[in-house]
Amino acid sequence: MSKLSCLIVVGVVLSAAATVRADPNMPRRARRLRVELVRAYAACAQPNQGLIDNSAITACGPVKPLSSFNFGRQGHGRVQIQIGGTLGNFLRLDVALRDVRDAAGKPVDRGSFTLHYSFRISTDFCPSGECTTTQITKAYPSASCSNGRCVGTGVVDLGGFLTPGFDASIEIEQIQVFDSNGTLFAVQGIGRNASE
Repeated sequence: MSKLSCLIVVGVVLSAAATVRADPNMPRRARRLRVELVRAYAACAQPNQGLIDNSAITACGPVKPLSSFNFGRQGHGRVQIQIGGTLGNFLRLDVALRDVRDAAGKPVDRGSFTLHYSFRISTDFCPSGECTTTQITKAYPSASCSNGRCVGTGVVDLGGFLTPGFDASIEIEQIQVFDSNGTLFAVQGIGRNASE
């Protein structure tokens, strides 16, 4: 093979390698996130006791709820976030709270709770190939309450970040629900009711 042929072959291979998109390792199916909510409590700053069966795990007592609102015996909360639209270019957010009570123990009949969340988007729809956005924080949608049930739905347009033909990964970092007074009421988590 001549020197000219070798240079052409090497040049084609290098230019092909330069135009191939890097593999961002995006999952095939991760279009919906469902999260259960638990009541938010103040963090334990100065432990004054240990757990019954493991005193090595320290704790603070009594518990200190952050919000004056609470879940009743049938209460629970759920948030669902999913990619939507025919082009898959927006997030649909649904928040549902059931059996929410005020400080007097009555079902919440007016007011609203607001979903707060933060996320980052990693995509290959960037001038440099791949990129990750800075943290994006939103306070939307609001869930209006009637007879202890609070429901809200919202849509966030992500524009070019979720462009068809390009990979994208959305990291949901924090999910919080604030009450009508602006106080943290619930966060993503898991729990168990002892009566079950």
